Amino acid sequence: MPAALLQQETDAEEAVAQIEALVNAPWFPRIIDPRFFEHIKSEGRVPRLGDMRAAHSYRGWMLFQVWLLSGTRGIHSRWIYYFETLAAGRILDRPIPPLSFSTPPQTKDGTLSHLRKLVEKLGREHGYGERALNTLIEWIAFGLGICDARPDVSEKTARWLYEQLDITAFLTWPYDYMGHLLEEERGNSKRFQGFFLTHDRVCELMAALALEDFEGDIRRARVHEPAVGSARQLLHASNHSLALTAADIDPVCVVVTLINSACHCPWLAFPIPAHILESAAADAEAAERVPHRPDARDVLPAVETPRGAQTSAGRQTTLFDF
Repeated sequence: MPAALLQQETDAEEAVAQIEALVNAPWFPRIIDPRFFEHIKSEGRVPRLGDMRAAHSYRGWMLFQVWLLSGTRGIHSRWIYYFETLAAGRILDRPIPPLSFSTPPQTKDGTLSHLRKLVEKLGREHGYGERALNTLIEWIAFGLGICDARPDVSEKTARWLYEQLDITAFLTWPYDYMGHLLEEERGNSKRFQGFFLTHDRVCELMAALALEDFEGDIRRARVHEPAVGSARQLLHASNHSLALTAADIDPVCVVVTLINSACHCPWLAFPIPAHILESAAADAEAAERVPHRPDARDVLPAVETPRGAQTSAGRQTTLFDF
Protein backbone atom coordinates (compact mmCIF):
# COMPACT_ATOMS: atom_id res chain seq x y z
CA MET A 1 0.00 0.00 0.00
CA PRO A 2 1.17 3.60 -0.48
CA ALA A 3 3.12 5.12 2.40
CA ALA A 4 0.36 7.62 3.20
CA LEU A 5 -2.01 4.75 4.00
CA LEU A 6 0.53 2.60 5.79
CA GLN A 7 1.46 5.36 8.25
CA GLN A 8 -2.12 5.36 9.54
CA GLU A 9 -1.63 1.79 10.74
CA THR A 10 1.51 2.47 12.75
CA ASP A 11 0.19 4.81 15.43
CA ALA A 12 -0.98 2.18 17.90
CA GLU A 13 0.68 2.25 21.34
CA GLU A 14 1.52 -1.45 21.14
CA ALA A 15 3.38 -0.97 17.85
CA VAL A 16 5.31 1.99 19.28
CA ALA A 17 6.30 -0.07 22.35
CA GLN A 18 7.56 -2.91 20.15
CA ILE A 19 9.58 -0.46 18.08
CA GLU A 20 11.23 1.03 21.16
CA ALA A 21 12.14 -2.46 22.38
CA LEU A 22 13.74 -3.28 19.05
CA VAL A 23 15.69 -0.03 18.73
CA ASN A 24 17.16 -0.40 22.22
CA ALA A 25 18.36 -3.95 21.56
CA PRO A 26 22.18 -4.06 21.24
CA TRP A 27 22.02 -6.18 18.08
CA PHE A 28 19.54 -3.94 16.24
CA PRO A 29 21.16 -2.56 13.04
CA ARG A 30 21.60 1.22 13.03
CA ILE A 31 20.36 1.74 9.49
CA ILE A 32 17.52 4.23 9.79
CA ASP A 33 18.09 7.87 10.73
CA PRO A 34 17.94 7.86 14.56
CA ARG A 35 15.82 11.02 14.47
CA PHE A 36 13.08 8.92 12.87
CA PHE A 37 12.83 6.85 16.05
CA GLU A 38 13.17 9.93 18.24
CA HIS A 39 10.05 11.28 16.56
CA ILE A 40 8.20 8.01 17.21
CA LYS A 41 9.15 8.10 20.90
CA SER A 42 8.20 11.73 21.40
CA GLU A 43 5.00 11.77 19.33
CA GLY A 44 3.83 8.17 19.76
CA ARG A 45 3.50 7.71 16.01
CA VAL A 46 5.52 7.57 12.83
CA PRO A 47 6.36 10.81 10.99
CA ARG A 48 3.70 12.11 8.62
CA LEU A 49 3.62 14.34 5.56
CA GLY A 50 2.14 17.24 7.51
CA ASP A 51 4.92 17.31 10.14
CA MET A 52 7.51 20.07 10.25
CA ARG A 53 9.94 17.52 8.86
CA ALA A 54 8.30 15.37 6.17
CA ALA A 55 8.34 11.60 6.64
CA HIS A 56 10.23 11.02 3.39
CA SER A 57 13.13 13.23 4.49
CA TYR A 58 14.45 10.60 6.94
CA ARG A 59 17.00 8.13 5.63
CA GLY A 60 15.46 4.66 5.83
CA TRP A 61 11.80 5.69 6.20
CA MET A 62 10.78 3.14 3.55
CA LEU A 63 12.83 0.38 5.18
CA PHE A 64 10.81 0.92 8.35
CA GLN A 65 7.70 0.14 6.31
CA VAL A 66 9.34 -3.02 4.99
CA TRP A 67 10.00 -4.10 8.58
CA LEU A 68 6.41 -3.45 9.60
CA LEU A 69 5.04 -5.40 6.65
CA SER A 70 7.35 -8.42 7.05
CA GLY A 71 5.42 -11.62 7.66
CA THR A 72 2.01 -10.00 7.07
CA ARG A 73 -0.46 -9.83 4.19
CA GLY A 74 1.20 -12.68 2.34
CA ILE A 75 4.61 -10.95 2.52
CA HIS A 76 7.71 -13.02 3.22
CA SER A 77 9.36 -13.07 6.66
CA ARG A 78 13.01 -12.74 5.59
CA TRP A 79 13.56 -9.65 7.76
CA ILE A 80 12.09 -11.42 10.80
CA TYR A 81 14.47 -14.33 10.20
CA TYR A 82 17.36 -11.86 9.89
CA PHE A 83 16.47 -10.04 13.11
CA GLU A 84 16.04 -13.29 15.03
CA THR A 85 19.44 -14.47 13.81
CA LEU A 86 21.08 -11.27 15.05
CA ALA A 87 19.24 -11.51 18.36
CA ALA A 88 20.23 -15.15 18.89
CA GLY A 89 23.86 -14.51 17.95
CA ARG A 90 23.97 -17.77 16.00
CA ILE A 91 22.50 -19.50 12.97
CA LEU A 92 18.92 -20.48 13.76
CA ASP A 93 17.66 -24.04 13.98
CA ARG A 94 15.14 -23.53 11.17
CA PRO A 95 15.88 -23.03 7.47
CA ILE A 96 15.87 -19.77 5.55
CA PRO A 97 12.30 -18.85 4.51
CA PRO A 98 12.16 -19.82 0.82
CA LEU A 99 11.30 -17.15 -1.70
CA SER A 100 10.18 -17.54 -5.32
CA PHE A 101 10.95 -14.88 -7.90
CA SER A 102 8.64 -16.37 -10.54
CA THR A 103 6.08 -13.58 -10.30
CA PRO A 104 2.97 -14.06 -12.49
CA PRO A 105 3.36 -12.01 -15.71
CA GLN A 106 0.12 -10.07 -15.20
CA THR A 107 1.11 -8.94 -11.72
CA LYS A 108 4.69 -8.19 -12.75
CA ASP A 109 3.58 -6.18 -15.77
CA GLY A 110 1.16 -4.15 -13.68
CA THR A 111 3.87 -3.11 -11.23
CA LEU A 112 6.33 -2.34 -14.04
CA SER A 113 3.72 -0.22 -15.80
CA HIS A 114 3.17 1.83 -12.64
CA LEU A 115 6.92 2.32 -12.19
CA ARG A 116 7.26 3.47 -15.80
CA LYS A 117 4.66 6.17 -15.11
CA LEU A 118 6.72 7.36 -12.13
CA VAL A 119 9.82 7.52 -14.32
CA GLU A 120 7.92 9.46 -16.98
CA LYS A 121 6.74 11.96 -14.38
CA LEU A 122 10.31 12.41 -13.11
CA GLY A 123 11.50 12.92 -16.67
CA ARG A 124 9.76 16.30 -16.82
CA GLU A 125 12.10 17.64 -14.15
CA HIS A 126 15.22 15.49 -14.42
CA GLY A 127 15.53 14.54 -18.09
CA TYR A 128 13.96 11.55 -19.72
CA GLY A 129 15.37 8.06 -20.11
CA GLU A 130 17.93 6.67 -17.70
CA ARG A 131 18.45 10.00 -15.94
CA ALA A 132 14.87 9.92 -14.69
CA LEU A 133 15.17 6.22 -13.81
CA ASN A 134 18.37 6.89 -11.86
CA THR A 135 16.53 9.57 -9.88
CA LEU A 136 13.85 7.06 -8.92
CA ILE A 137 16.52 4.49 -8.02
CA GLU A 138 18.28 7.05 -5.80
CA TRP A 139 14.99 8.03 -4.14
CA ILE A 140 14.13 4.40 -3.32
CA ALA A 141 17.69 3.72 -2.14
CA PHE A 142 17.55 6.66 0.30
CA GLY A 143 14.16 5.47 1.53
CA LEU A 144 15.55 1.99 2.16
CA GLY A 145 18.52 3.37 4.08
CA ILE A 146 21.19 2.07 1.70
CA CYS A 147 22.35 5.49 0.47
CA ASP A 148 23.10 8.46 2.69
CA ALA A 149 22.56 11.27 0.20
CA ARG A 150 19.02 12.57 -0.30
CA PRO A 151 18.00 12.57 -3.98
CA ASP A 152 17.81 15.94 -5.69
CA VAL A 153 14.05 16.23 -6.16
CA SER A 154 11.66 19.02 -5.28
CA GLU A 155 9.48 18.80 -2.19
CA LYS A 156 6.41 18.53 -4.41
CA THR A 157 7.90 15.61 -6.36
CA ALA A 158 9.09 13.87 -3.19
CA ARG A 159 5.62 14.11 -1.70
CA TRP A 160 4.08 12.75 -4.89
CA LEU A 161 6.49 9.80 -4.95
CA TYR A 162 5.79 9.14 -1.28
CA GLU A 163 2.09 8.90 -2.00
CA GLN A 164 2.36 6.94 -5.25
CA LEU A 165 5.08 4.31 -4.76
CA ASP A 166 3.67 1.09 -3.33
CA ILE A 167 6.45 -0.88 -1.64
CA THR A 168 4.08 -3.76 -0.89
CA ALA A 169 4.08 -4.65 -4.59
CA PHE A 170 7.84 -5.28 -4.37
CA LEU A 171 7.40 -7.44 -1.27
CA THR A 172 4.25 -9.36 -2.21
CA TRP A 173 5.39 -10.23 -5.72
CA PRO A 174 9.21 -10.51 -5.56
CA TYR A 175 10.94 -9.62 -8.80
CA ASP A 176 13.86 -7.56 -10.06
CA TYR A 177 11.70 -4.58 -11.02
CA MET A 178 14.39 -1.90 -11.05
CA GLY A 179 16.83 -4.15 -12.91
CA HIS A 180 14.13 -4.83 -15.49
CA LEU A 181 13.60 -1.10 -16.06
CA LEU A 182 17.34 -0.49 -16.21
CA GLU A 183 17.69 -3.18 -18.86
CA GLU A 184 14.88 -1.58 -20.87
CA GLU A 185 16.47 1.87 -20.79
CA ARG A 186 19.99 0.70 -21.57
CA GLY A 187 18.81 -1.70 -24.25
CA ASN A 188 17.68 1.35 -26.23
CA SER A 189 20.85 3.32 -25.53
CA LYS A 190 23.81 3.55 -27.91
CA ARG A 191 26.14 3.80 -24.93
CA PHE A 192 24.92 0.58 -23.29
CA GLN A 193 24.25 -1.63 -26.29
CA GLY A 194 24.42 -5.24 -25.18
CA PHE A 195 23.27 -4.62 -21.58
CA PHE A 196 21.21 -7.71 -20.81
CA LEU A 197 20.52 -9.32 -17.45
CA THR A 198 20.46 -13.08 -17.01
CA HIS A 199 17.01 -14.69 -17.10
CA ASP A 200 15.61 -15.75 -13.72
CA ARG A 201 15.36 -19.44 -14.67
CA VAL A 202 19.04 -19.48 -15.62
CA CYS A 203 19.99 -17.67 -12.40
CA GLU A 204 18.06 -20.22 -10.36
CA LEU A 205 19.87 -23.08 -12.08
CA MET A 206 23.31 -21.45 -11.70
CA ALA A 207 22.73 -20.87 -7.98
CA ALA A 208 21.71 -24.50 -7.47
CA LEU A 209 24.75 -25.79 -9.39
CA ALA A 210 27.15 -23.54 -7.49
CA LEU A 211 25.95 -24.82 -4.11
CA GLU A 212 25.19 -28.48 -4.76
CA ASP A 213 28.59 -29.80 -3.62
CA PHE A 214 28.84 -27.81 -0.39
CA GLU A 215 29.32 -29.98 2.70
CA GLY A 216 27.85 -28.96 6.03
CA ASP A 217 25.24 -26.33 6.81
CA ILE A 218 24.65 -24.73 3.42
CA ARG A 219 23.64 -21.48 5.10
CA ARG A 220 27.34 -20.97 5.85
CA ALA A 221 28.34 -21.40 2.21
CA ARG A 222 30.18 -18.27 1.08
CA VAL A 223 28.88 -17.09 -2.29
CA HIS A 224 30.54 -14.16 -4.09
CA GLU A 225 29.31 -12.67 -7.37
CA PRO A 226 32.06 -10.51 -8.97
CA ALA A 227 29.77 -9.06 -11.65
CA VAL A 228 26.50 -8.90 -9.74
CA GLY A 229 24.39 -6.80 -12.11
CA SER A 230 21.06 -6.50 -10.29
CA ALA A 231 21.71 -9.49 -7.98
CA ARG A 232 19.41 -11.98 -9.69
CA GLN A 233 21.75 -14.91 -9.11
CA LEU A 234 22.35 -13.97 -5.49
CA LEU A 235 18.64 -13.54 -4.86
CA HIS A 236 18.18 -17.18 -5.83
CA ALA A 237 21.27 -18.15 -3.81
CA SER A 238 19.68 -16.42 -0.80
CA ASN A 239 17.30 -19.36 -0.51
CA HIS A 240 20.32 -21.37 0.62
CA SER A 241 23.10 -19.15 1.95
CA LEU A 242 23.43 -16.39 4.56
CA ALA A 243 27.00 -15.51 3.53
CA LEU A 244 26.59 -13.53 0.31
CA THR A 245 28.92 -10.84 -1.06
CA ALA A 246 29.11 -9.11 -4.42
CA ALA A 247 30.75 -6.42 -6.52
CA ASP A 248 30.19 -4.67 -9.83
CA ILE A 249 32.02 -2.05 -11.86
CA ASP A 250 28.74 -0.15 -12.41
CA PRO A 251 27.62 1.89 -9.35
CA VAL A 252 24.02 2.03 -10.60
CA CYS A 253 23.88 -1.76 -10.70
CA VAL A 254 25.27 -1.85 -7.16
CA VAL A 255 22.47 0.40 -5.91
CA VAL A 256 19.85 -1.73 -7.70
CA THR A 257 21.40 -4.79 -6.03
CA LEU A 258 21.09 -3.11 -2.65
CA ILE A 259 17.44 -2.23 -3.34
CA ASN A 260 16.64 -5.83 -4.24
CA SER A 261 18.48 -7.20 -1.23
CA ALA A 262 16.93 -4.69 1.21
CA CYS A 263 13.52 -5.90 0.06
CA HIS A 264 14.19 -9.62 -0.23
CA CYS A 265 17.59 -10.57 1.19
CA PRO A 266 18.71 -8.37 4.11
CA TRP A 267 21.87 -10.38 4.79
CA LEU A 268 23.27 -9.25 1.41
CA ALA A 269 22.64 -5.52 1.94
CA PHE A 270 23.45 -5.69 5.67
CA PRO A 271 25.82 -8.67 6.17
CA ILE A 272 25.45 -10.93 9.18
CA PRO A 273 28.53 -10.60 11.42
CA ALA A 274 31.24 -13.19 10.88
CA HIS A 275 31.07 -14.42 14.48
CA ILE A 276 27.48 -15.53 13.89
CA LEU A 277 28.25 -17.30 10.64
CA GLU A 278 31.22 -18.94 12.35
CA SER A 279 29.32 -19.78 15.54
CA ALA A 280 30.44 -22.55 17.88
CA ALA A 281 27.83 -24.98 16.59
CA ALA A 282 28.80 -24.32 12.99
CA ASP A 283 32.49 -24.69 13.83
CA ALA A 284 31.90 -28.07 15.43
CA GLU A 285 30.00 -29.26 12.37
CA ALA A 286 32.69 -27.95 10.03
CA ALA A 287 35.47 -29.61 12.04
CA GLU A 288 33.89 -33.01 11.45
CA ARG A 289 33.84 -32.54 7.68
CA VAL A 290 36.91 -30.52 6.70
CA PRO A 291 40.47 -30.54 8.08
CA HIS A 292 40.85 -26.77 8.05
CA ARG A 293 38.32 -24.14 9.14
CA PRO A 294 38.44 -20.91 7.08
CA ASP A 295 39.65 -17.83 8.87
CA ALA A 296 36.90 -15.42 9.88
CA ARG A 297 38.40 -12.86 7.50
CA ASP A 298 37.35 -15.08 4.60
CA VAL A 299 33.72 -14.03 5.03
CA LEU A 300 34.57 -10.37 4.48
CA PRO A 301 34.11 -8.78 1.05
CA ALA A 302 36.97 -9.35 -1.35
CA VAL A 303 37.05 -5.67 -2.37
CA GLU A 304 36.21 -2.97 0.15
CA THR A 305 36.37 0.79 -0.24
CA PRO A 306 35.75 3.49 2.41
CA ARG A 307 32.11 4.52 2.59
CA GLY A 308 31.29 7.33 0.19
CA ALA A 309 34.45 6.92 -1.91
CA GLN A 310 34.22 7.85 -5.59
CA THR A 311 34.13 5.06 -8.14
CA SER A 312 37.02 5.16 -10.56
CA ALA A 313 36.93 3.74 -14.07
CA GLY A 314 37.83 0.08 -14.26
CA ARG A 315 37.51 -0.53 -10.52
CA GLN A 316 34.80 -2.69 -9.00
CA THR A 317 32.40 -1.05 -6.61
CA THR A 318 31.53 -3.21 -3.63
CA LEU A 319 28.23 -3.34 -1.82
CA PHE A 320 29.90 -1.57 1.08
CA ASP A 321 30.68 1.65 -0.82
CA PHE A 322 27.23 3.19 -0.39
